[in-house]
Amino acid sequence: MSIHQNLSSKAYLYQVQPENLNPNHTMHGGHIVTYMDDTAGTCCYDWVLTYGDYGEGFQIFTAAIHDIRFFKAPQPGDLLRFTASIIRTGRSAMDTIIYCEIIPETDPPQLAAIGFMTYVCLRPDGSKARVPALSPRGAAGETLAQLAEKINSHSKALYAKPHPES
Repeated sequence: MSIHQNLSSKAYLYQVQPENLNPNHTMHGGHIVTYMDDTAGTCCYDWVLTYGDYGEGFQIFTAAIHDIRFFKAPQPGDLLRFTASIIRTGRSAMDTIIYCEIIPETDPPQLAAIGFMTYVCLRPDGSKARVPALSPRGAAGETLAQLAEKINSHSKALYAKPHPES
């Protein structure tokens, strides 16, 4: 599921195993989020490795899981495709969109979940590293980049306010 021509995207396939199931006998949402995180983190790592100038030794960390929406519960044995794409870059951060699709043998793929996550790049000494810039292509790319900006602004605003003591 490529959104931009010049953007880093990664896709991985996974078959739902018995150990992934919740008490409802469908795939546990936490497992879906884990595979989304793995796919997006790898996507960001490869982006920096390919287009950055840090060599090896940099690290990619999950900075925020902004939103995960579940639409259809994967069943035991379902084949899933996790696809992550970088939709916006900042100085040291990369915003991603991640899709989890159920891939039936004959029918079209069905969207099981979608998520937005942010990753940061650190140098070996722990300081933030500048990530390679991404230029969104087309209307869809611009729309997703604007959405990522709004999600990040909202998230930052939540943590800028003092929290009431419980």
